[in-house]
Amino acid sequence: MSYNSIRIVFIFKGFPYNFGGYIDISLNNDSIEHLYSR
Repeated sequence: MSYNSIRIVFIFKGFPYNFGGYIDISLNNDSIEHLYSR
């Protein structure tokens, strides 16, 4: 649930500025999630 909130914040930050940037952040978020899972 926490990761979801962060994702929304990232989307809002990147959506209006750079659509592609949001995608990059999304991929990075997945990596972070894996690290936290570990």
